[in-house]
Amino acid sequence: ALLAELSACWATGDPSLVLPLFSEVFLERLISSGPPGTSILDVAALFEELQRAPVIFERTGEVQTDGPRQAEAEVTLRIGVDETPQQFDFILEGGRWKLADLAVPPEPTTDD
Repeated sequence: ALLAELSACWATGDPSLVLPLFSEVFLERLISSGPPGTSILDVAALFEELQRAPVIFERTGEVQTDGPRQAEAEVTLRIGVDETPQQFDFILEGGRWKLADLAVPPEPTTDD
């Protein structure tokens, strides 16, 4: 449900709808990774730029839980006809599941 909401909010181009879907810790990390004086408004401006590209977020793997408050899943990002698998982390925050990061490529699997 969170990924469907993210896709719908992303399509609006409005970062004020997307940013609340991310955890507070992640947003704080984004702010602190910027130059001194970076604020949530700067992060919103960055997301406004990112949201110019239409993206669909779709879970393509099983959800793996790490305790009652953390989970991860493989997600496919669809940008036009391009598809990119990513690993998303989620955290239960304030009674809602939120994105804990902006995703990373999944670890390659090896067949032994």
